[in-house]
Amino acid sequence: MHSRRLKTFTTNFDPTEDRIRLDCALAVGSQAQIFLTNRLSKIFITELSKQVERLSDVKNSNELVQDFVRNSRLNREPVSISVKETEKWLTNSIDFVKFDKKIRIIFRDNQTHAVHLEADEVILRNMLDIFLKTFIQAGWETNVFPAWVDVSKAETVSSGFIH
Repeated sequence: MHSRRLKTFTTNFDPTEDRIRLDCALAVGSQAQIFLTNRLSKIFITELSKQVERLSDVKNSNELVQDFVRNSRLNREPVSISVKETEKWLTNSIDFVKFDKKIRIIFRDNQTHAVHLEADEVILRNMLDIFLKTFIQAGWETNVFPAWVDVSKAETVSSGFIH
């Protein structure tokens, strides 16, 4: 199975599907919409948190670093899915490939689709923050997030995005 690189994505909660939807712009110029169930999203957040802690050089200051990352992120235009031929699929597994100071995250279905991104600690922390906002919007339990991700500081937004 060939994985295509994610250039950027926007997260949204899809109430019709009761799933998180990632609207993805791919590096090859095409687009994809991938969906994550509540169950898989919780597993993803647990592993994402572990990877942030593994990469972090500041083991006892995670809360401070998370606040800094949250406040320093630039707002950008969200991905707008405009192509009718956009691939849409349910993510059935998420793989983490460890490098020295980065992680490759691969979102895949069981058959033919896969997209990936490579992320350093800052991007991983941004992803935690964005997924927290999406969990809140969905009305899903946030207890899967580590204590250093302050739920009270999360704003409810319609989407979050990573570039």
